[in-house]
Amino acid sequence: MRFSRFSELSRPLHGWLVYLWILVALSSGHVQAAAHEQNKQWKSPSGAVLSYGVYPAQGRNRLLWMGAEYGEQRYEQAAARYFAAHGVEVWLVDNLSAYDLPDLRSSRDKVPASDMQALLQFALQDGKQLALAGAGTNVIPLLNGVQLLQQAEHAKNAKTRSFGAVLIYPDLIKEVDTGAALHFLPATSHVRLNIALLQPQQSPRFWWLDKLKGTLQHGGSKVSITVLPGVRDGFYERPNQSQHEMNEAKKLGKIMFNAWRKLATDTST
Repeated sequence: MRFSRFSELSRPLHGWLVYLWILVALSSGHVQAAAHEQNKQWKSPSGAVLSYGVYPAQGRNRLLWMGAEYGEQRYEQAAARYFAAHGVEVWLVDNLSAYDLPDLRSSRDKVPASDMQALLQFALQDGKQLALAGAGTNVIPLLNGVQLLQQAEHAKNAKTRSFGAVLIYPDLIKEVDTGAALHFLPATSHVRLNIALLQPQQSPRFWWLDKLKGTLQHGGSKVSITVLPGVRDGFYERPNQSQHEMNEAKKLGKIMFNAWRKLATDTST
């Protein structure tokens, strides 16, 4: 009878051990990636203390994201980890709780623009390339801060800084009585950004996309629109998600990252 040599027996065993080692490594890597979020705070000029989660990455790019329009951050956090895994650091900011404001549309315009300007300057101080992100009404304080920063730079005859921005169904309409003409908030036409605008198709905002694009372009912004079929505004935050919306919510990081990557390519050429 011929007995297999130990080396012959060990080959399949060795293969299984390698396979198990890879699984363990991947699993622990996922846990590490999730644990890498750093909860930080920043004191604004008005005295409000903003909380933000940092998802660190080794690259030269940073995404400043005004998150949690309705308080749900599960998919935003997953998207932030996706960016970090692809070399883009993310600051995911909760900008309402610091001001003790109710979760209402009108609250966004009460966030001091000077605080948002200072936050932008704080995010720029270490020399990283900064891009912006936000959804719905959370875009309002972000654009107000950009407007103030760019106006200050213009007044000093300094080079006016322009940012890339990934804006998801931005709600920039002035609150008006039903039947009144449609007008956008002042910052909409007074900022210069390179914008990737992601708009769900099943939304009232879909029907005035051209007007929004024209208003943004009036201020010198460049705007590219991507329509997201089969989903509604807030598709990744809704408690009554459809199955399609749930599937798209799981891809939020990839959708946003591809939009950001196109912006980065466009601005570097």
